[in-house]
Amino acid sequence: MVFAEEHYIQTTGGRIWSCVYGKEKEKTPLLVVRWSPGFLTMMNTIEDFSSDRLVCFYDQQGSGKSDRVKDKNYYSLENFIDELDVVREKLKLDEVIMMPFSWGTSLIYSYLLQKKPVGVKKLILPLSHVKFFDVEKGPEGEYQKNASKYKISYL
Repeated sequence: MVFAEEHYIQTTGGRIWSCVYGKEKEKTPLLVVRWSPGFLTMMNTIEDFSSDRLVCFYDQQGSGKSDRVKDKNYYSLENFIDELDVVREKLKLDEVIMMPFSWGTSLIYSYLLQKKPVGVKKLILPLSHVKFFDVEKGPEGEYQKNASKYKISYL
């Protein structure tokens, strides 16, 4: 059984809940980015990855155990992208592998294209989400311009 450590990360919008599996592992940490708080149904995935690396989850602002923001205008792609930067900083994920699910897929694509973050070593895409994004062209051809920066794997 894999045990988790829960944390709250303070942001301008409030507290963000995060969960970290595994400690002091040697391989590059994995950050799972999704929208819904139902990650507990992914226990097999956690166990598979956390045997040799840190695996992190977080509930984005307004979902799961994270705080709700009273100003509905706060909920924007720009704020969620900034929030992802804060999560990486606070969890000390200088180098990271990202694995998105659901809305997290669009968020990570936007994050990579807009922020061009340093330290993202790999992107793992579940095949069920690839059909929504033309991996060869990407939005307005942006993927091709940045393709050499990211290693992409498919589950």
